Amino acid sequence: MVIDIPGAGSGRNLTNTSANSSGSAASGRVTAGSPPPQVAEPASPPAVPAATGQVVISAEAMAMQKLAQQLRNGPVDSGKVSHLRQSIANNTYTINPESIAQKLLQNEEELHR
Repeated sequence: MVIDIPGAGSGRNLTNTSANSSGSAASGRVTAGSPPPQVAEPASPPAVPAATGQVVISAEAMAMQKLAQQLRNGPVDSGKVSHLRQSIANNTYTINPESIAQKLLQNEEELHR
């Protein structure tokens, strides 16, 4: 049996007083002529690829960046914005769920092209 005890190599005198198969207590000390105790090797950390200094951007992320840029640079209809703000402020703005759903589907299709 292999027992991995932290600090076992630090010079401390550790003993094992567990019972052996005959029922008597077994000492964990090494005596002359006996084989050295087996020590479990610590698990090595998983291999980590070396840093290359490069970043890879997925096609989806590139499409999102393109759409964001188009939104930032796109034309703004200030008259329409003013009308929407006024409708919202007056509680007269109506939501069309079918139109919203259709636009969401169109956006999803554009992202996967």
